[in-house]
This record gives sequence, structure tokens and C-alpha cells, in this order.
Amino acid sequence: MVNTNFTKITEGIEVRESWPGGPLREFAKIRPHGSWGLPFDDAEWPWAAAYVCGRCKKTAEGVYSVTAAANTKPRTPGIGWLCPACKEMATGSAA
Repeated sequence: MVNTNFTKITEGIEVRESWPGGPLREFAKIRPHGSWGLPFDDAEWPWAAAYVCGRCKKTAEGVYSVTAAANTKPRTPGIGWLCPACKEMATGSAA
């Protein structure tokens, strides 16, 4: 069975919601190299790295919770969490 909460982007790194309804983030079961990611309190996916925009799917230093985007139907994982550029397009306001 395919889990739709994941999108494989590179070997061993998955994009997942940080928590149900939370922002997307890169996660790994095994740390790819010494400077990648931070320890994350999850037994199955213990390494977390960059946030991923719920709209453009690009990595970002941070994402913003955008209520208007979160109300999009059908719900897509991470859609309510946008990078500064997508936030500006969704709300018409700068970050």
C-alpha cells in the first residue's frame, strides 16, 4: 500500500508532515551525512532537515501557516504551510 503522506525526493530522504496538519519537512531514517538535519523525536524517522513549501514543494528556511491555503479542498498534506513567495501569492501580502 502506498502512503500518500510521503513523496520520495532522493534516496533515503522523504518529505512528510511534521505532525498531522503540520508543515512538510525532509526526514530520514538514517542520517545521509554528518551535517544533514537535526535529531527529531520520532523513532521511525529520527532526522529532520529543511522545511518544504506545501504549494511549490521547494525547500525553504521556514514556512508560514496560511489559513486561506489550508482551507483548499481537497486537502493536500502541508498545503497550509507556505514559503514566503507562495504566501505572498496566496494572501497578497509580503512575509
